[in-house]
Amino acid sequence: TKLPFTPGHEISGTVVSLGENVKDIKVGDAGIVFPWIGCGKCAACLENNETLCEAPKYLGARLDGGYSDHIIVPNSKYIVSYGDMDPAQAAPYACSGLTAYSALKKGLPYTSDNKAIILGVGGVGMMGLQIAKSAFNVNPIVIDVDDEKLEIALNNGASKAFNSSKEESLMEILEHTEGGAMTLIDFVGSELSVGFGTNLL
Repeated sequence: TKLPFTPGHEISGTVVSLGENVKDIKVGDAGIVFPWIGCGKCAACLENNETLCEAPKYLGARLDGGYSDHIIVPNSKYIVSYGDMDPAQAAPYACSGLTAYSALKKGLPYTSDNKAIILGVGGVGMMGLQIAKSAFNVNPIVIDVDDEKLEIALNNGASKAFNSSKEESLMEILEHTEGGAMTLIDFVGSELSVGFGTNLL
């Protein structure tokens, strides 16, 4: 990435101009912009796995992003209507929403609240909690080191909350789930969180 550069990869907006070959959207259409754009030529892109492209054109990471008045979107297929949703709410679904959703899908089926654990309830973890409830009908257990975040998660539908910085937390979780937690999704990704999650499972 070369400076000057405009970041911002969670983008919503309204179409103000079209390229001459665009037929499937019109000026005035609103949508979120899928930012994980590949080169369009490599094996990953040709298999519709643009997020695995080794020469990506990610908006807000490789190409100028959404912290701007206007942005060029290279293909209309990257613009997705958000319907009647508030655009400020819709924009994060292009990144943290997809990240959380794809991770939660890997843990299916969730047969009880105790079968799903979310480790880390920062921005993406909290998105995961909301998606677990609305898309997969499960109120997961949440784990974090911050009591304030845990309280917010409980107020937003978590079935139980544990602070992993407390020595007794591992045994408390095992007792609460009766050893039955089958899926843990780590939304932190640190050495400590991975170690804690692996030991728990």
